[in-house]
Amino acid sequence: MAVGLVPLVGKVITEIDALANLADVTCTVIAKGGIDGAEGAATMVLAGESAAVAQAAEIVNQVKGSRVSGMAESLIECQPGGTGCRNHKGCFYKAGKQKFQIENL
Repeated sequence: MAVGLVPLVGKVITEIDALANLADVTCTVIAKGGIDGAEGAATMVLAGESAAVAQAAEIVNQVKGSRVSGMAESLIECQPGGTGCRNHKGCFYKAGKQKFQIENL
């Protein structure tokens, strides 16, 4: 996968902020992490009117399990001779730096 660094300007919206804005609930994170595909998960307690909590649960269920966003072509790992090699703007191999070794970092 080609990667790069682009500075973005704007307001950071966390999951807590998103649920508060979309469903008018208050969220408190009570656990983080996970295993077997749930790495990076957050467990939250929601507080608010029962209709708002139900709406927040529906929003979470709609996005739960979503796949990585982006164009499929841009998600191909860039490896020498791979199908995605030299197709990315920032391709390591396209730049002719393929002799650079990790040990040099």
